[in-house]
Amino acid sequence: MTLPENFISLHRHEEGIRQQSIAAIEASPDLLLHAQALESAMNALDHFTRGYSTDEQDKLTIQLLGIRLFNTSASALKLLLSGYYQTSASQMRDGIETANLIDYFTIDPKLVSQWREADDKERWKRFKPVSVRAALGKRDGKKLTERRDEVYKVFSTYASHASPKGFRLLRPTPNGLALIGPFFEPTALTALFGEFAKNNVPSAMHLVRHFPNRTRLDYLTAIAFLEMSDRWSAHFYATAYEPEKFARLRSQVDGRFPTS
Repeated sequence: MTLPENFISLHRHEEGIRQQSIAAIEASPDLLLHAQALESAMNALDHFTRGYSTDEQDKLTIQLLGIRLFNTSASALKLLLSGYYQTSASQMRDGIETANLIDYFTIDPKLVSQWREADDKERWKRFKPVSVRAALGKRDGKKLTERRDEVYKVFSTYASHASPKGFRLLRPTPNGLALIGPFFEPTALTALFGEFAKNNVPSAMHLVRHFPNRTRLDYLTAIAFLEMSDRWSAHFYATAYEPEKFARLRSQVDGRFPTS
């Protein structure tokens, strides 16, 4: 018995689309910056979930959610590069939902144990996605609340929930035929890659805030992520980016943690 040839040929087709996607990203300065921001966010997730030692149950819970966030990010990336735009977007929405929960836990540390120890019925009642977004809305105000709700709605409509609008992500062109399996479509790649970075950078920020820096590597990982986030934000949102600020921070880390 061997693996069916159709599975092998499907993978071969996916890898061909992946190469087209990589070429498109490498030809676009904007997409390359999105890629660098995504990598930095995932590096931060990796360090503060896998490289941050703790025996505190609440922090371990956050780390497990961080692992889920990293895995959904990796899955979304793989699917996006391979031409599965709708299923990639569905993974992105899962990441948004997980990140909202992690952010919600910054409001009150006691919420972590309450979420972990609740039974299924109580957990859904108190921590369902709409309740979490409502609580974040009370903290953040109208503008951020509207943005958060709109993003969640769009990803639900076009990806996670079956809907006629979602069929658009199955078509290479708006009025064209839907295709079964993966395909390369640069407009979908560009749009989703941008949304991926736009949501993943703050998602990693939410997790990092749960872990006070203790070691040299903690500080340097956080600084690298913050600097990359500032560079990315300055390019796409015209916010301030001050490289000298991060040079000073690294100098302070060197003073606190001499290497020799």
